[in-house]
Amino acid sequence: MIVAKGLKRELLSALSEKELDGFVKLFRKIHKPYGTSIEFLSRLETRELFGALHKLLFGRWDLSDSVFPKVMNNIGRVKELLDAIIVPDTSPGCPEMPAGFLVENLESGKVSVTKHAWFRFWERFCHCSNSSAGQIGQILAQSFAGAKKIELGSYAVLRAINNGFQQTDYFLDAPRNCRYIVSALKGRLFLVTVERPKH
Repeated sequence: MIVAKGLKRELLSALSEKELDGFVKLFRKIHKPYGTSIEFLSRLETRELFGALHKLLFGRWDLSDSVFPKVMNNIGRVKELLDAIIVPDTSPGCPEMPAGFLVENLESGKVSVTKHAWFRFWERFCHCSNSSAGQIGQILAQSFAGAKKIELGSYAVLRAINNGFQQTDYFLDAPRNCRYIVSALKGRLFLVTVERPKH
């Protein structure tokens, strides 16, 4: 079980954001995706993830232990196939995020913003306005810069499990009631999503 969890972590950390989005699309017929791509995939069983990739590579599902090395030995091909999957734009009306967009906070330093986080911020805080990408970026950057790092208390355990025990920090912009979720992926910090706190 511990080995399987380690393999899942190794697999997901080897994939780019676009490849993760393509990976999620493989499951749309059997699961309803939710949260960010990394959050959704982290919640699936390791055998299911590797089985789907075995089907992508070799044309058939395999849920046996032999699937792990087969997939990891072909990770380059996996990345190519996932990158080639066309993922429809799920953000109609949302201005496109500027390439390489970063935000900064004194407690986190510079953080890369994912397209998902950009869309969630627009959807929850700018949707009713005709804001341009520049205006959204300015509002997001100012909000994140003023956000304070917080602990989630007892809710942190559940979130840690749901995040696959990835290093995750939470920042709260209290006046806006906006919580930012920042995770370390492949040695870099990413703003992975934006939410209105419920806990």
